[in-house]
Amino acid sequence: MRNPQMAARSDVESERLAARAQTVERSEAPRRAVEEGSPLGILGLQGTAGNAAVVQMLQRSNGCSAQDHQHHHDGPLQVQRYNGQRGSRARPVSPMAAARLRMAEDAIAHVKHYIPNAGNQMQGLKRSDYNSRMRSAGVENDGFWDFSSLPPGFTRNDVRAAKVYHSNGGVCQDYGLAAFYYLREKGPTGQPVRLVGIRGEDHALVIIGANNEPDSEWIAVDPWTPRSRGVLWIDHFAYTPDRSAVMPQMAAVTDGSNVASYVAGLIRLNRAGRYVVEWDLNRIGANPDIILDKMEGHGFEIDRNTSLTHRIQQVLAHRRGIFANPQWNPSTAITWSEDKLWLWCLWMVNPNVIAQTMRRGYRGEETIEDAAGTGWTGEPGGVEIWTQDATSRLSPDYYERDDYTSPR
Repeated sequence: MRNPQMAARSDVESERLAARAQTVERSEAPRRAVEEGSPLGILGLQGTAGNAAVVQMLQRSNGCSAQDHQHHHDGPLQVQRYNGQRGSRARPVSPMAAARLRMAEDAIAHVKHYIPNAGNQMQGLKRSDYNSRMRSAGVENDGFWDFSSLPPGFTRNDVRAAKVYHSNGGVCQDYGLAAFYYLREKGPTGQPVRLVGIRGEDHALVIIGANNEPDSEWIAVDPWTPRSRGVLWIDHFAYTPDRSAVMPQMAAVTDGSNVASYVAGLIRLNRAGRYVVEWDLNRIGANPDIILDKMEGHGFEIDRNTSLTHRIQQVLAHRRGIFANPQWNPSTAITWSEDKLWLWCLWMVNPNVIAQTMRRGYRGEETIEDAAGTGWTGEPGGVEIWTQDATSRLSPDYYERDDYTSPR
């Protein structure tokens, strides 16, 4: 379930990435794109001529008059949305919202290619044998990276988004950053995109839409959930009608540039980082005593002549202590041995999972499921584990993959 490590880019590839980082002119007429149903054409025409022109073009491209269109579609342009009940009606959406939804789908597919499993989603942890947590930890810690070719002047968000292309991991912030930079480059020129946080929600996502537009025109782009898809903002699980609670972290207008893609050609994982992003619980397998062996090899005192419960307590007590120990700060990880990196990765695992693994060995998804049933703890070094499966707050089958009925 994991993507292979990206190879170091050649000089030619770096030059290509640098070229992509520059703003590009997109002056081609949108008519052909509208006829093909692409977001670029629809939004490009909408931006220059308005909604009425889009409707007329769509009607002509379908070979029908306005009266025919009304007959065939029985109302305004729609994106079919189901609530699981037979005969449920679709909610009308504007041509612009429909095109933005397709933009969102493109961005989600792109981001999912690079980050297939989230580092703080239960499903992603199970699918990857906890490797998704290691990959997100790789993004979070600069000690796993070689920045020697990176000149000054780039923002932390530029660099963090670039890390995704190498680590193939992250949490909602990283999914949002990757989507933001992709949309800024690939979206039709002039579309407002924002990476936002929501007050009261520990979550980040991208919204396509401007402040002077109604909520029904805003599209939520949130690749972080396992069953992600583009949805109207009003249907997103974190939706709030309070505009002041939507707090922008980054904002741009789509212009063809992608700084993160350029930066990705200038950075790479170092030796320690490459080790970390490949680690998973299969390194323990059916032999949990390997945990005690490696800990004793690094000076941790373990009393093995005691009960299993007490041995587990000893391991978890040592785990708590390392987060206040500067010798385990990953800023110096490039100097660590593989055994020390192995232990650091273990400390990134939820303590309940460590305990379950010590009891019975690692048994794949079963071990993680059983540990989750005992309740996740808030111990140092852990991350909150989510079970948010779908992007919408509505039932999972409310949005279907091929439910667009707006004309192309």
